[in-house]
Amino acid sequence: MKKIQLLLPLLLLLPLFGMAQNTSIGLRGGLTIFNFTGKDASDDSKSLAGINGGAFFTYSVNRNWGLTGEINYMAKGTKSSNDINTRVAYLEIPIYVSYFFEGDKLRPKLFAGGTYGSLMTAKVEDTDVKDSFESSELGAVFGAGFHYRFTGENWLIIDARYGLGLTDITKNGNQTINNGGFSINVGVSFPLGNY
Repeated sequence: MKKIQLLLPLLLLLPLFGMAQNTSIGLRGGLTIFNFTGKDASDDSKSLAGINGGAFFTYSVNRNWGLTGEINYMAKGTKSSNDINTRVAYLEIPIYVSYFFEGDKLRPKLFAGGTYGSLMTAKVEDTDVKDSFESSELGAVFGAGFHYRFTGENWLIIDARYGLGLTDITKNGNQTINNGGFSINVGVSFPLGNY
């Protein structure tokens, strides 16, 4: 079942690979700052810093609109009031729509979409607690950034985004806890086809 949950979003993205004429690919990475949210999350918990990174492709519908799919490693978690770290990591697949503002060298953008995450690890300090967490989560992502053309159709990308967990991440049916937080990212993109 877990393999099906991971493969389904990838299969939905396959048709986009046939649109290589207006497609770019790239790599990205950055810093995450996440916390547990939701009605049952502790009020005195603190955000926890981590890393993220992965690959993406963007299909340009036209000069202003694009559809992006990513596959990323995402570190999330929380720090309790007594400084005990709970770290969770996901293989996350965001799919989002971007609006690009006009520009030749510099193109600001806004984007929004959904995410699917498959749990990779869950630890409280050095203790494995993966069995206490759901194997997957659904979420939403919102962000802004810019593309800077450094040569031809090759772009440096910088963005900041907010990830909002929409499903309970714990297996405890008596409480609701979600992931929520920010990430700051840097990436590069290269064209697959002629624009």
